Amino acid sequence: MSAAVRPRVKVACKLCHSRRVKCDRTEESACTNCKLAGQECQSIISRRGKYKRHRNEPGRVRSIRGLKNGGPLPDPSPKGDSTVDSHAGLPAITQEASETVAAPRETCEEAPPPPVDSSSNTQGNDNEMVHYGDSFNLNYIFREMCDPFDTASGVCSPEKNSENLKNLESLYLENLDGLTRLALDERKRDDNLRLRSQGAFRMPPKEVGDELIRVFFRYSLPMSSLLFDREDFCLKYESGRISPLLLHAIHFVAIIHCEDSVYKAAGFQNRHEASCAFYHRAKALYDANYESDSIVNLQTVCLLSQWWGTPTEQKYTWHWMGIAASLAQSLELHRSRAYANLNTKHRKLRRRMWWGIYILDILESLILGQTPHINDAYCDVSQLTEDDFDDEDEEIIESHMLGKRTTESTLFLIYLSDLTTKISRCLLMTFGANADESTTTESLETLSSWETSLPKELHYPTSTISIQNGFWASLLHLLYYTCRILLHRNGSHFPDRMSVGTTTFDAAVKVVRMLEDLLSSDALCFSPLYVIAPTFASLSTHIANMQSSSQKVRDVSEHRVHLCMLVLDKLQDYWPPVAWNYRLFSRILQALKARQSVDKCPPYQDFSANSGFRTQQPGLSSSRHNQNSLGESFVCGLASEFPMVDATVEPVDIATTAFSFGGLLMNPQFNAEIPFLYQENAYNPGL
Repeated sequence: MSAAVRPRVKVACKLCHSRRVKCDRTEESACTNCKLAGQECQSIISRRGKYKRHRNEPGRVRSIRGLKNGGPLPDPSPKGDSTVDSHAGLPAITQEASETVAAPRETCEEAPPPPVDSSSNTQGNDNEMVHYGDSFNLNYIFREMCDPFDTASGVCSPEKNSENLKNLESLYLENLDGLTRLALDERKRDDNLRLRSQGAFRMPPKEVGDELIRVFFRYSLPMSSLLFDREDFCLKYESGRISPLLLHAIHFVAIIHCEDSVYKAAGFQNRHEASCAFYHRAKALYDANYESDSIVNLQTVCLLSQWWGTPTEQKYTWHWMGIAASLAQSLELHRSRAYANLNTKHRKLRRRMWWGIYILDILESLILGQTPHINDAYCDVSQLTEDDFDDEDEEIIESHMLGKRTTESTLFLIYLSDLTTKISRCLLMTFGANADESTTTESLETLSSWETSLPKELHYPTSTISIQNGFWASLLHLLYYTCRILLHRNGSHFPDRMSVGTTTFDAAVKVVRMLEDLLSSDALCFSPLYVIAPTFASLSTHIANMQSSSQKVRDVSEHRVHLCMLVLDKLQDYWPPVAWNYRLFSRILQALKARQSVDKCPPYQDFSANSGFRTQQPGLSSSRHNQNSLGESFVCGLASEFPMVDATVEPVDIATTAFSFGGLLMNPQFNAEIPFLYQENAYNPGL
């Protein structure tokens, strides 16, 4: 005889109740729907018979009739005796839990999702914005004719923006019938369940999260100092009020700079796996419109602009940079009038944020060979000064070990913003629709004199480089000479624009010397993202000179190529594009070697065993365990790994941007039959 079937409970669980489906929950076990959703099966506490009834209350009759007739739905938020649960189907969020929504956990627990009740969207904050342009019809009416909400006068302020946002949201909700609002709430619940199933709310252990925060604020300039008020961040982080969206983005960037032990403590096998995890968590929350704070969203997309997962990725660096520039300009961060009614602290933060976005946009447009998203003709925000960085309590920042901002790092940001304004003019004068030789020459001459304006704190260091002394000065010079390489190389049509004695060649030589200083000081990995582009730019110049008719030039260029390849090998674990570009340059060097006559090939030593290159998937492997032997083979070895190209053969054109190799790959002399992306022993001159 079969066992008796256990009776179901009389009250459905929260999930089944919210989805209006049958619940098979028993006293001993969870229902099938909750098991499939992977969440706790929470019962609804019935209040039947526990409150006074108001059968003749007019409001209740109108509510039911309104719902049946498609009228507006009454406010579903819990009030007094109401049995409506606005968080039905989601884990209960107590006051204690809401206060720790985004604080790192001791274990990989999840932060609770946001409320799903559509009526809760009207509660706003100072950073929620209505994204209307200044000349948009509604903005014009508000400012010049009348304010339909009869708030304050025409003075713009965060408080008024928040109030207008709530009023506009109310107008939107009033236009929806009850069934539509229920459907919207149901969709939000489904989105939250989907985000949970994707792990979008998972946080690393507390000690790992704390270390990633410290790494981010110490090493990821200019983003950490320009995009954030560090004092305010410390206080919010301590009280658990940082958005999970922003935390994931910060963790993603910090993974690029941290030690191997940090991401391994979070349960990841390699850096690439960790970067992918945090990036996709942040992207999932952003795509789901999780965060309503415009400043948080702006900070997030700026950080996500460091992503470039695969060669065919469409939502890569330039995609996210475009979103950041668009959002910043919709907030009018590019116009000085938008700062008039802000307090000093907010005004300084937003000025720094604007210049941080501007710096990233101009540098990435130059490096990637793209048109800038930001047009200087519409911008009138004054240059950064030291006063923009003096509003933080250093004691609070020191207590969180975020690193003390030095005079050198502050001046680095100020003069980097000045450099990018000059680069922007050069881009327009060199690559604009109306560019001509005279304007190009004039703009490049202006850029060439910029280095003489640097204060002594930013002069190139003559001693060992450290993060406290000399690193930011050397990085500024590195970026400056990279810009000179790219502008002179790509803005000129002379065939010998990269030969000995040209501005491009001299700048490439200086970049190699700076890279060597960073290597010898063990400072290469302090800010790897800003070392990669200079390495690519210099490397392409020296490869071109390996085809020189002068044997001495070829020999010296070969040694410089080896040094650049060493730098790329050390950094290919940090950022995915380095790995496939490392393989690409290896393929280029092999193509050059293959064109040599065998009788002209000097003997060489095969360093493939120590090349540090492995095709271990799915993560990107690290080669730091064999850097010493690899460094000797690259830097100290004779010019024997890569035989010289016959001077009688027409040179291969590699005058492209730092990351784009379209011109080279389309050249008929370049044999690209063998794929270079995952080719084993890519940097093996014996192949």
